[in-house]
Amino acid sequence: MNPLGEECPIQIALYGHDSDLLETRQMLLRSHGYLAVKIETLDALRTYLAANQISSGLVLCHTVNGSERARVVNVARSHDTKIISLSNPIDPKSLLRLVASDLVAS
Repeated sequence: MNPLGEECPIQIALYGHDSDLLETRQMLLRSHGYLAVKIETLDALRTYLAANQISSGLVLCHTVNGSERARVVNVARSHDTKIISLSNPIDPKSLLRLVASDLVAS
């Protein structure tokens, strides 16, 4: 069951360039009932979003630079995907609160 008590897991894509950080965030979200997927390239994001119409949202990590960040946002928006855009590192509890309030609750 996911955090809302539903059978279908809430899918969260994690996009960034620090594999260790993505892995840590993936483990954190999975431990709280989310289906979290690490994505490190724009092509992989396009493929993931095209194949997963039920994706709940995207966490865009602070490790992504300005021009690529804009491209990622455009791709996500073209799939009506909700986005949390992180411009600085964030602690685990704050990330969970953001996901719950900005991606899940809305």
